[in-house]
Amino acid sequence: VSAGQDNAAFGTLALGFNTGSENAALGAFALVLNTTGTGNAAVGYNALGVNTTGSRNTAFGARALDASTTTDDNAAFGHEALGLTTTGDENSAFGSGALRDNTIGFWNTAVGTHALERNTTGRYNVAVGHQAMRFGQVGWGNVALGVGALFAHTTGHYNVAIGTDALDLLTAGDSNIAIGLQAGNYNVNGSDNVYLASPGPALPQSSESNTIRVGTTGLHTSTYIAGVTGAIAPSGVPVVVASDGKLGTVVSSSRYKRDIESLGARSEVIQSLRPVSFRYRDELLGGAEATTEYGLIAEEVADAAPELVVLDADGAPQAVRYQLLAPMLVGESQRQERELARQREELAAQRAEIVRLESRAAGIDALEVRVAELEALLGAERARREGGVDAR
Repeated sequence: VSAGQDNAAFGTLALGFNTGSENAALGAFALVLNTTGTGNAAVGYNALGVNTTGSRNTAFGARALDASTTTDDNAAFGHEALGLTTTGDENSAFGSGALRDNTIGFWNTAVGTHALERNTTGRYNVAVGHQAMRFGQVGWGNVALGVGALFAHTTGHYNVAIGTDALDLLTAGDSNIAIGLQAGNYNVNGSDNVYLASPGPALPQSSESNTIRVGTTGLHTSTYIAGVTGAIAPSGVPVVVASDGKLGTVVSSSRYKRDIESLGARSEVIQSLRPVSFRYRDELLGGAEATTEYGLIAEEVADAAPELVVLDADGAPQAVRYQLLAPMLVGESQRQERELARQREELAAQRAEIVRLESRAAGIDALEVRVAELEALLGAERARREGGVDAR
């Protein structure tokens, strides 16, 4: 030690060129080039080896912070932790290789072997767990908690991954949230997604954005959400679920439709459907009492109108799209009303014809009476004449 006060140095050339104060160096070449830096602690071979003016740094481990020259307020615990940092400030690295390649990134926290190892210029990232965000390079504002969380991530921002291998294949997506074992690990570069105990897209190594997925298909078979039953939403619309678990609402505006045609006689198919009463099987009710229900049988509906049926993953009928029955009922009601109107018109015409025929029949009856009267008069006149001839 050439100058400075309150310094401690143990090891070959430790604090060899120092003029600063309140530094502690333990290990060969630890803080060897420090000149005016103060308040540094370096333990390990070449720890903070090229630091010159940086202050308040703590390096424990061989080559920890060994490229740092002017940085301040960094903490590196582990072999090569923050090893390449040159000017980045206020980083914390705990674990062998943690934040190893960081150069000018700042406000990063890495806890775990190889956590944030490849980070170069990224800032205010948090990675906790073995290889968490290992390949993160220039992203910022990311949080990875769990072994391998955000493992392959390189350039994206503001992602949150909590759980082993959560979002581990994501490379460049932004603003994703994944919670749970391997949550979102199918997504490679989508953004603005939320995955809760869900691997993400339907196919591995694909991409999607602006999607919320909760649970894993085939694993989670029941859903309970508080605050729904009894809640009133007077302006709401019904929610429907597809066979793959996707939720949505049925929109009615013509803006979303094409090939619009009137139903016509196609609504007649509902006449072939068989309404039934039934009870659900006890093993499906979780101990609840089975009450009488009313509905249709999906297999029967599939035979008559397959477009009204939802199929399961194996292609077997599973549910009836009851929401489609309403417009068909309206169409059939209108068709029946038109038929009734036609029948009423026919009945009115028939009644008018009957009145006409009755009037005609009444006229005929009157004529028959008149003819009878005339025949009687003629008969009387004939008899009178015949009587006069006999008298002569």
